[in-house]
Amino acid sequence: MINSMITNFINDHNDTVIYTTTNEPMMPARLYYKVHNEDLLVRALKKLKCIGFESKKHFVLLYYKEAKNLNLEVHYQDVPEECYPVVLATGCIKQGSILHLDLKSLQRAICIIDFLGKHIPPTIMEITSFAHSNKLTVIQNSQEIQDTVLGVNNFFQIFHINLI
Repeated sequence: MINSMITNFINDHNDTVIYTTTNEPMMPARLYYKVHNEDLLVRALKKLKCIGFESKKHFVLLYYKEAKNLNLEVHYQDVPEECYPVVLATGCIKQGSILHLDLKSLQRAICIIDFLGKHIPPTIMEITSFAHSNKLTVIQNSQEIQDTVLGVNNFFQIFHINLI
């Protein structure tokens, strides 16, 4: 149903919809978690082979190992080799008690909520809310793609979206 809605949108607007590597329409999402114990959270995340830490408080969740079985449009084994590693989410622990996870699609957000719920108990962290763009990310010509993707990467910073 979503794909037919997108096709109708494209036909009506002459735009090109941007998709993720795993073929979901690019619609940025941010998950907000309350962290009850930062040390236990970091320890739990480090046990997952699909998590890579960039610094003490910043990490990426890759389409790899434990995350291979997520219910995404394109299954792990069908992603072209030149696209690896596929970053599904970027995470940032803020002030020791808040975790932001940024994703490029609503479908990824839904899958990651379930995935993290299975791997990290609510005594360590629990989801409190999420925000997402309900507008398709589109371009009118190929020159816009780099600016558009860079904008999506910084969507929540650009618009200063925070929950209080």
